Amino acid sequence: MGIKIRKANVDDAYGITKVNVYTWYSTYQWLMPLKVLQTRIEFMDERADKLRETLKENDKFLVAEDEESNEIIWMLSYWESRNEQYKESWEIYAFYVLKDYQKQKIWKWLFVEAVNQLINLWYTSMIINVLVWNPAINFYKKYGWVEVWEKTDPCGKIMITEKIMYYENLKKIIENN
Repeated sequence: MGIKIRKANVDDAYGITKVNVYTWYSTYQWLMPLKVLQTRIEFMDERADKLRETLKENDKFLVAEDEESNEIIWMLSYWESRNEQYKESWEIYAFYVLKDYQKQKIWKWLFVEAVNQLINLWYTSMIINVLVWNPAINFYKKYGWVEVWEKTDPCGKIMITEKIMYYENLKKIIENN
C-alpha cells in the first residue's frame, strides 16, 4: 500500500472532516457522551463546508492519502500556538488516523513525517492538547513529550479536560527514528 503525505487543499475538506469525525467516533466513545459524537456525524457536511472556507485562507493542514483508493486516511492541522507561554512553538490542533489504518501502525510514520515537514517551516518546538484519558498520552511521553499543565474547556454542553504536552526539540524526533 502506498501512502502519500501532502499539503491539504480546498478539495480535501470533506475527506479531512470524515477522518476527524470518524476518528473521534471510534476513539472517544468511552471519553465523551455518545450524543456529542453522533452530532458531529450528523453535521459532517456543514463541518466540511466550514473547513472548505478555512482551507481557502490557510494552508496549515497535512493529509495522508492512500494511493490505491485516493482516500484521505490521516490529517494533521498545525497553527501558531494559542498559549502565551509557548508563542515560539507550533501547536498541533488535530492529529487523526482512520481506525482501520491505526491497526497498521502507520501513525508513527505519519507523525515522524509531519514533524519533518514542520521542521522545514523553521519551528523547533511544539505543543499538543490531549484528552486526559486518551492513551495517546503514552505515545507522546514515549517520544519525550512533557506534560506542562492541564486545562478544562467546554465541548458543547460538557466540560473536557486536556493535558498540554510540550516537545522542545523536534529534530530529536527525527534523529531517533
